[in-house]
Formats: sequence, C-alpha cells, structure tokens
Amino acid sequence: MGSDEVSTSLRPEFVAVKFGFEQVIGYVDPVYEQVEKACGMALMVIWNKYAAVFALAAFFPVMVFLIPFTILSLTIGLPIFIPVAIATGFLCVINAALVGALLAISPPGRTRIIEPAFDAFTSKPSGRKLLYSGANRPTPIEICTDFAPQTPAFQLYLCLFMDFICGNLSYLVPLLGESFDLIWGPCQCVLMGAMFDKQMPNAKWVGLMEEVLPLTDIIPSATLTWMRCNPAFFSDKMNQLKPSSKVSEVLTEEEEDADADDEDDEEEPQGATRGGARKRTQYRA
Repeated sequence: MGSDEVSTSLRPEFVAVKFGFEQVIGYVDPVYEQVEKACGMALMVIWNKYAAVFALAAFFPVMVFLIPFTILSLTIGLPIFIPVAIATGFLCVINAALVGALLAISPPGRTRIIEPAFDAFTSKPSGRKLLYSGANRPTPIEICTDFAPQTPAFQLYLCLFMDFICGNLSYLVPLLGESFDLIWGPCQCVLMGAMFDKQMPNAKWVGLMEEVLPLTDIIPSATLTWMRCNPAFFSDKMNQLKPSSKVSEVLTEEEEDADADDEDDEEEPQGATRGGARKRTQYRA
C-alpha cells in the first residue's frame, strides 16, 4: 500500500475513542428514552422550545458564584476583579461544554451534530489520513490548510480571535503570561500560513515574532495581514447595501409619476370651480 493510500481501518487510538464513545452511548440512550417518556417530548423539542431553560441550567452556578464576588470586587477594587473574571469565564466554558456535550451525544444530537461533523472531517484528505491507517500522518500545516477558513468573513473572525483573545491572554497574568506566547506563537504562525500563504507568504513569520517577543502582543498582526489581503472587503459590502442603478431608476420614475398625479389633482378643482362659475352666470342671465 502506498504512502498516500488510506485504508478503511481506524488507527489504534481512534479505535479506543470509538469504543469509549459506544460505551457512553450505551448509558445515554436508555436515559434519553426515560426522559422522553417522562417529558412526553423528544430532547431536541425541549431544546428548540425551551432553550432558555437549558441556558439557565448551564449558567445558574455561574450566576450564584458571580453575584457576591462581583459586589465584593466593586467594593474593594479592581485587583480582585481580574481573578473573579478568570474564574467566571472558566466556569462558563465548563458549563457550556457540559450542556453542549449532553445535547451532542443524545440520539437527535448525533444525527444533527456529530454525524455531519464527522462527514465533513473525513471529506478532507488530511482528515482521512489522520483517522485511518495505511497512510502517513498529516502534518499540522496540512490539517490547518484543509480546515482553515477560506472566506474573508470567517478569516476576519478568526484573526480577531487570535489577536484580541489568544494574543492578549498574557496580560492577564504578568510575567507568567509571556510563557503562554511561546506556545501560542507557533500555533498562530501555522494558522496564518494556512490562510495567507498564497497572498503574503512571509506574514506568518511576522505573526510568530510578534507573539514570541515580549511586550508586542498589542500589535494585531493577523488582523493587519487580513486587511492587507482583503483591501476591498468593506467597500464591497457597502456597495451591496446601496440600491442598484435599476432600482434607483424605478424609484425616480415612481417619484415623477407621483408628482404628476399631484399636479393633476391640484388642477382638477380649479377647472371644476371655473365650470361652476360659468353655469351660475348663465342661470342669472
């Protein structure tokens, strides 16, 4: 079998993942059936109609934790607010992940979320090479090249996330946070290369240096690269919002017709008044 050929057998680590997932499903499906019988409706119906209930169940512990510490932080001062914000964000992520995982592994969730995601993952060459044996494992660059967003709008969202969320995490914990940049810098370099190598092949090295060097995280290197590669993005969006020339011509014709109708309406009473005056003169004569 050649190095580029992919067999249908999973790699050993993914066989273990599949076995664990099947074990979890064996516990989840009976519980789902009991919930469906008790509630009288499917879990996805509850999700569609009562999404606020799920959100409240997910973030209620966060609210209970957040309210007293928010009052305390506003009373004492800012230094205590930063740890509270970090802990609150961590709890939000954990609760959202738990609720999302419960919805995803339910029978409707597997049909609507997991199966389409698996099909999309295996549709890419790097995804098949990663899951199945018989071929060389894909490199991180190959994976990012296949799955990195290629549309300008999604690239912008990812660049903003990289610059203003991941890139500025080091400022939350002074000194220690800079060590995070040593890990995040190569990741950003690979992502920028996957998105912008065709237009600016050297931009990824600029992003790497911006993350690795101290006190340079404030520079949005990924967003600046996106703006350089998509200079006409916002102008095109504004032009799409403007009415087309044909629509403008139609509107102009309609306005002219309306003005002409108004002039006719103003002339008709004057003509009727003159006609009435002639009739009264003839009657008196």
